[in-house]
Amino acid sequence: MESRIKYKQLEAKLLKDKVQEARLKAQQLRLQLQAIGAQETVVPRKIQAGSGSEEPSEFRELLEMLVGAVDLQRQVLFECGSEGEVQVGGRRVMLHRMVTWQMGDSPLKLSVPMELQAEIAGLLTDARKRGRMEEAVLQRLASTWEIMGAEVVSASGSGAGGACPSAPLPEPAIFLVHRSTSQAVVVAKWPAVDFTQSEAPKIFDPESHFSRRLNESATTNISTGDRVEVEYEGHWFTGTLQSV
Repeated sequence: MESRIKYKQLEAKLLKDKVQEARLKAQQLRLQLQAIGAQETVVPRKIQAGSGSEEPSEFRELLEMLVGAVDLQRQVLFECGSEGEVQVGGRRVMLHRMVTWQMGDSPLKLSVPMELQAEIAGLLTDARKRGRMEEAVLQRLASTWEIMGAEVVSASGSGAGGACPSAPLPEPAIFLVHRSTSQAVVVAKWPAVDFTQSEAPKIFDPESHFSRRLNESATTNISTGDRVEVEYEGHWFTGTLQSV
């Protein structure tokens, strides 16, 4: 009986991961249809007067999925380097130094610019505490970021450090592109990074740390593969440095 229960639990988890991937694929296709002015059905979803946009509802669906799935404790830092500028839907998009979080146990990941890591982690954390994303926050995000369906290479790509697109193996992806800076947030199976590459977290000794001279602290060496930690609103988020 116990083994059967474990099997059913595993089966349920696999189905959940497949549903998550299917939701991403469906939303990516809807966005691509909207980009070319096509309807996903011959019957309009809604009738309205004046101009309107599907973006807020797409944002809501995407953010609800992220709030429920992103594991903020499992992250990796990576850098696209010289390949950091790409074209998405005819727009120039910037992908440079980024942080990627795993979405549960599925192959999907949420990747964000490193300088926006704390802000986005805070938004997701607040939404989890409240049980929903506030409407004012949703509207602000929709006015600041443009949501786009696109494709990137799968995890088998061999770009910079294996993290950035290079091989012609397209996978569905959703891009949130900042309307003024062209920075991007990406939801996809990309990049190809290893979340299991980690060592035991280093114990922080405040007495030893603050007894060092200022110039000694400033010259601390870091290198690829180092375990890094970021503190945000009393919570520590850990990850592995992919490049310096």
